[in-house]
Amino acid sequence: MKSKLMVTNSAEHPLLVVIEPMAEDYILVPGESLSFVAQEIGEDFYFSMVLRSAEEMLVYVEGSVERVVAYDSEGNVVEYGHNRHLNPNYPKFP
Repeated sequence: MKSKLMVTNSAEHPLLVVIEPMAEDYILVPGESLSFVAQEIGEDFYFSMVLRSAEEMLVYVEGSVERVVAYDSEGNVVEYGHNRHLNPNYPKFP
């Protein structure tokens, strides 16, 4: 079984989406959408979301799940760290 959650950034600034507890981060630019597909889920699975600010959303993966895969609007797999360079708070190493 699978479960899908689509997130669209309708704001005028980047949106940080973090998948927990895996700590996988994705930054969506204005107008961008990603689908997060939980694969190999159990009957107890669900997504829960916390909007921490206008720029940050936490998506919790609750219950039994094998993995979560992100896809762009064209169906391409998107790796975590997507657009990470746009996050001014992300540590930059010399």
